[in-house]
Amino acid sequence: MFLSINANRFRSPEFLGAANAVLLVGALAGVWNAQSIALCFVVESAIIGVSTLVQMAKAAKRGRLGKSKDYQYVFFIAIYGSFVVLYGSVLFSMIEMHGADTAAVLGIAILAASHYYSYRADYLGNREYLRVTSFELTAFAFARGVPPQAVFAAGLFLLPNAANSPRAVATLIAAKTLADLGTHVLVHKRICAREPDTEFESSST
Repeated sequence: MFLSINANRFRSPEFLGAANAVLLVGALAGVWNAQSIALCFVVESAIIGVSTLVQMAKAAKRGRLGKSKDYQYVFFIAIYGSFVVLYGSVLFSMIEMHGADTAAVLGIAILAASHYYSYRADYLGNREYLRVTSFELTAFAFARGVPPQAVFAAGLFLLPNAANSPRAVATLIAAKTLADLGTHVLVHKRICAREPDTEFESSST
């Protein structure tokens, strides 16, 4: 296995915090402007959705659910996809996106790497796929994806001129990061508090 992390040790928050810290420092240094950061966070929301679909498939194959009906995937795509579209629409209505540049690609790659690490360390390494159902993963996706992005969007709304100030953008990134770390730890602790369905694992291998 690529990674094997003890369920009582949460190393992925360090990577999550580091990824967001890079964006924060980059915003202060002028590497990423507000438009690029906004684009990074919208795409990050979509990454969480894609990651959840992968997790649902894993849970259906080897987890407590056993099998997952196709409608569950369609249901998740419909409701979570609607959130991503709505979030992007709200964010882009507050910021003129013509200012986004190619540096956003690097920011997206950094955030994607963080979520990939979490998938390997938490979902696979801690065998979370033996502790959750697809329906629960849908709820967890919203618990992970909505609060941090809502904090960032609310900050832009309350501070209309924040997009023109690197320090203000960095402050909003810091607030979003704190919410991100909080929801990340709470969700994964809740999952790891459950006993894994090892009987199902042994019977499916």
